[in-house]
Amino acid sequence: MDKKYEGVYTSPIDFALGTMSMQTKSNAFRNDALTTEDVNGWTIDTVCPPDTGEWETGISRNGGSWIITEQYKNYEEAKTGHMKWVNECKDNPEQKFKDITFEIMFGSGSDIADMMDDYDG
Repeated sequence: MDKKYEGVYTSPIDFALGTMSMQTKSNAFRNDALTTEDVNGWTIDTVCPPDTGEWETGISRNGGSWIITEQYKNYEEAKTGHMKWVNECKDNPEQKFKDITFEIMFGSGSDIADMMDDYDG
């Protein structure tokens, strides 16, 4: 079986070619990235990564883990959303941001996404 099945490469050759293709494209998505660094210790980064294909804003505190806070349909929405999060970090730097990663992966309202909303780790 030499094809990709539901996001899983079923052949070592397909996996290797897919990985090389991703590495070649890995930095291309950064060309249009919006990045604002050191806003009260936060970095706000808005990109359209190849894994989701949708614009999203991630926030990191002092180089720590990324928190994906919002997704957008297009670049214009992403620019507006990026500035919203920059202002949020300026105005309320000690707040805890909600990570929407599990909503993206499993859908809003799924048991897993709801369970992770309650996780404080």
